[in-house]
Amino acid sequence: MCASRKNELRALELITTPMKFNGQTLFPLRLVGQMKGVRADFLSYRIDDDGIRAKAEALGGDVLIAPHRLKHPLRYVRFVAKTVRENDYDVVHCHGNSCTLAIDLLAARLGGAKVRIAHSHNSRCKYAALHHLLRPLFNGLYTHAMACGEEAGRWLFGRRPFTVVRNAVDTRSFAFDAEVRETLRREFNCENRTVLGCVANFTPAKNHAFLLEVFAEVSRRSPDYLLVLVGDGPLRAEIEEKARALGVSERVRFLGTRTDVPRLLQMMDAMLLPSLHEGFPTVALEWQCAGLPVLMSDAITPDCAFVRSAQFLPLNAESWVSAVLDLPAADRAAASRTGMEAVSRAGYDLVSAARELEADYRRLAGG
Repeated sequence: MCASRKNELRALELITTPMKFNGQTLFPLRLVGQMKGVRADFLSYRIDDDGIRAKAEALGGDVLIAPHRLKHPLRYVRFVAKTVRENDYDVVHCHGNSCTLAIDLLAARLGGAKVRIAHSHNSRCKYAALHHLLRPLFNGLYTHAMACGEEAGRWLFGRRPFTVVRNAVDTRSFAFDAEVRETLRREFNCENRTVLGCVANFTPAKNHAFLLEVFAEVSRRSPDYLLVLVGDGPLRAEIEEKARALGVSERVRFLGTRTDVPRLLQMMDAMLLPSLHEGFPTVALEWQCAGLPVLMSDAITPDCAFVRSAQFLPLNAESWVSAVLDLPAADRAAASRTGMEAVSRAGYDLVSAARELEADYRRLAGG
């Protein structure tokens, strides 16, 4: 570590997807925001949301935009290597979900980074052939391995050792608030309805098409349900059209990207996440802290469930329809307290997780 910076540690958080309100971007933003002795810069090839840029810049570091890492890999490698060399980072933390991280790790190595962390945020990837092709190079380039969960770690690192770094949340920000619930339910005109929710970007892995099919059948059996979808993404228009085709568009609210998710959760009655695959869904922790029953696909790691109201279901529509229609009434205040306590007890409190990661940074950097 550079002695001239005294006790401050410099880190580069290298994000291999566009920066937006998704797990891979929010993870380093949340944790860095709680670190006392780390100055972090953020690097990606694109920013899809100005709110994310503002959040990153508010932490005191720089936000750097590189050439597209897969379309222009040589330019990307030169840019990242130059950035690492000029800033003399103690740690370069590369966030991704496949062995294409070899590109980023190579750039960091060429820039002189001695600590090159590969961090797995999922248990599957889009470029399977390239993932397998680059594995030997990837294995030789990272110095330390991290993952959001056991399944994600095994996916990227195989039998090699890795450290699980918890996808933590600010538990208190999701505490149930009865007054907010009443206000929002009046605002959304849903006082006498059961409100189902999902907070997820519209990508294939999140399986919104299946969710709509389940909701259409629920609505056929009972008119008292409303579905609220929070998020954006490439499949949003397609899902909106599917809602119209299924005849449920008047009962589905598309809210887009929101910065007030903790507040929105107060008006919900249950949350659904029928993902095809996940690394470790932070949203599931948030929902449990808000005291909400949670239905998830059995493709999601059971490690993210800390309360009894969290259920894992096969991706069979009838199973989901039955589970929705059989949801028991909950004491939200009590369930929220139980959820927050359980999540914190399991080590997923944001302050604790940030303290642990900062300690890891310092240990790896030799400080």
